[in-house]
Amino acid sequence: MLPILTVLNMSHHNLSEERDELQKMYSTLQASYKNLREEKDKLSQQYSHLQTTNVNNYKENKELVAELQTLNTILDNDWLYFKGSFYHYCDKERSWEDSRSFCQEQGADLISINNEEEQNFLRVYGGRRWIGLSDRETEGVWEWVDGSSLTLSSWMPGEPNDANDAEDCGEILIFVNESKLNDIPCNKRQSCLCEMKRP
Repeated sequence: MLPILTVLNMSHHNLSEERDELQKMYSTLQASYKNLREEKDKLSQQYSHLQTTNVNNYKENKELVAELQTLNTILDNDWLYFKGSFYHYCDKERSWEDSRSFCQEQGADLISINNEEEQNFLRVYGGRRWIGLSDRETEGVWEWVDGSSLTLSSWMPGEPNDANDAEDCGEILIFVNESKLNDIPCNKRQSCLCEMKRP
């Protein structure tokens, strides 16, 4: 039989080794726990990012589908495309205000002619048409419905003349080789041209 002191020393030694082993295991578990926490945080961030991306993709997809449907509707209803806008001829005769309302119901407005090239393009329509030009806000100050000022000076000779103080809305007279602007009473009934900026 071993002396009790030897047995106690051996037990102490074994317990010390076990304790050291347990401490190593505890340190390893702590490191694993820390790594798992960091991994979880990264995955949470990635998940949040993916959720945001998914929501944005869904919104973008919805917008693209709506734009495609709009473009299909436009093209199916005889709109013509020219340099960033769609144009539509409305043959029903209405007043200037009713013509504007009709265009707005289509998601458009009466046309605003911003340059000579656009004015020349409109010759495909021919005839007399309402356009989005008026001096109803301030007599003699002609503005387009899009808020821009009139920069073209292609009026019919002697126009605008505000005959009988009653000509506050603009029309375009489209001839074979040119087109000219004219002021007439806003309640006159005639066809119009609508313009829709590309969505």
